[in-house]
Amino acid sequence: MMDADLLGKRSPPAKNTLHNRKGGRNAIGIGGRNGIGMGGRIRIGMGGRNQIGIGGRITSESAPTVVAALMELMDDLHADVRAGAACALGRLGWTEARQALVRLLEDAPTVGVIEALAGVADDDVVVLLGRVARARPVLADTVLAALDELASTMAVKVANGLRVEQR
Repeated sequence: MMDADLLGKRSPPAKNTLHNRKGGRNAIGIGGRNGIGMGGRIRIGMGGRNQIGIGGRITSESAPTVVAALMELMDDLHADVRAGAACALGRLGWTEARQALVRLLEDAPTVGVIEALAGVADDDVVVLLGRVARARPVLADTVLAALDELASTMAVKVANGLRVEQR
């Protein structure tokens, strides 16, 4: 099980309708005021900076519903919603989000995208993370933290190389 309350607010139970909300931290609402309600226990809502918050307790019973909702959001018309869904899926370890996260990393690398990629990284992603750290030194510490989470030989090799270059 995973505890998450990334929205910091409670919303009424969701309806099964999609609607846009303008402004504020919750730019996109699905269902209720702040997100998708799932049996009153799980809620997915859009926060700022490409973050999708998952409020409530994800259990083995609710996980398929949460993942299905996030997968659907990856096809949303709004780029920030697609990015948020990909980041959330990456943090949950769903490799289906890897390709979208790699595109985000190549187009506009952020701390959130790097952290999400750590959950689904393969050796190709590890090499790409190393390139991002070299090209954007401001993200190097985040990349190193992500690489340190990985148990692959390639991640250790790239992280060690970055550390040597930082000296």
